[in-house]
Amino acid sequence: MPSHRVHRALDRLVLGRELPFVHRFKDKPFKVLGRRHRVVFHDPATNIILGLLFGPEAMVSGFLHDLADHAESLARRQRRGRRK
Repeated sequence: MPSHRVHRALDRLVLGRELPFVHRFKDKPFKVLGRRHRVVFHDPATNIILGLLFGPEAMVSGFLHDLADHAESLARRQRRGRRK
């Protein structure tokens, strides 16, 4: 999972500012679910709700968060596949 520093850097790159509350919210279930925390809050509906509550930048930040997490997972799987 990318660090929150990476998520905030993506926010700055795309949005021009950081939205750390989005990333804290989306990763909050990690404390209970561990690596499986992405089964909640990492979906388009959550991002739309963030947008409705906090504005369109929050929605974009949520989508960026999900994309970064997905890219990290794919890279990890590819690295594991090369070792075999």
